Amino acid sequence: MKTVLTTVRLPEKIVKKLDARAKEERLDRTTILREFLEEAVRNWGIEEAVKFYKEGKVSTGEAARRAGLSVGEMMDELARRGMKSDLTVEEYRESLIAAFKLFGIKKK
Repeated sequence: MKTVLTTVRLPEKIVKKLDARAKEERLDRTTILREFLEEAVRNWGIEEAVKFYKEGKVSTGEAARRAGLSVGEMMDELARRGMKSDLTVEEYRESLIAAFKLFGIKKK
């Protein structure tokens, strides 16, 4: 992955917390900060996708794409938040048939 050098000023309190975590995990501050930011950006994308889904602006599939998740993972995320998927029974059945074909599973 290509990286870009950037400089940011942080409150001393945050730097101390980053350093403490880095020491606990035996990593350097840069690695801890990068991992934290990657997770935060990922969560940000999921939050945005859930919001758009909840507002009816996107489908489950589009929400999954925006969040960087599979449709199944997105459905799990929606379920954890007490929301139901917009997939119809027919769409679900079709996706199962496609999965069976993909993995060479014969329907009984």
